Amino acid sequence: MNKLLGLALAAGVCASAHAQYTTLDFSSQFNISRSGALIANGPTYPFGAQTFAGVPFAMGGTANAGDLWAWGALLNQDSSVAGGTRTLEIDVNVFGVREAYTLINTHWGQSGPNSYLSVTFIGDSTTEEFQLVGNTNIRDYNQFNWTNQINNTTTVEVWNNGRGQRLDMQTFALDEGFATQTLRKIRIVDTGAWDFQRAIVAGATVFVPSPGAAALLGLAGLTAMRRRR
Repeated sequence: MNKLLGLALAAGVCASAHAQYTTLDFSSQFNISRSGALIANGPTYPFGAQTFAGVPFAMGGTANAGDLWAWGALLNQDSSVAGGTRTLEIDVNVFGVREAYTLINTHWGQSGPNSYLSVTFIGDSTTEEFQLVGNTNIRDYNQFNWTNQINNTTTVEVWNNGRGQRLDMQTFALDEGFATQTLRKIRIVDTGAWDFQRAIVAGATVFVPSPGAAALLGLAGLTAMRRRR
């Protein structure tokens, strides 16, 4: 009977896992297509609904490679070349977020220790900032020059077209304070420059442990305690 309960609990947790992800839409700020000169072999890139390493993303673009696909710090919204600090703000408004995921690579790139790209999570009363460092957390989308390394833990490669281009996913474990409040925004700030480092943000997703999964795990713990007694 206890084995059956354990199997049922495990099945329930697995079944609810996918529903715990919320893909974020920031398409109103996209300024890069897959067909432009800014992305080599751009038409080969994935678009639309995708799942990487078990994490769903709502990527931009359509089968028409000329449609806007991602946000790039290299360009202004009117496609003119941007200078100075560039900021992307993504509305979230999700309660109880514990993890977040991004698809970020760069044009060019600079290795550490200095960081030229930050990701800040802004809640009702908690703010947490992460500094992304070249050759550790981020790298060039091209594998030939500039930055080519990632740590393969918090940042992993999730797509490669076999022609020299790739996409990487970053995982952010958020402060426990976010468990009891609403995550309002994700702010990405790029302080790089032309021919130096500029971010490309192709997707963002947040994760909330579901109450159902937590309840099932709690029930499993109580059952185990009763058996020990």
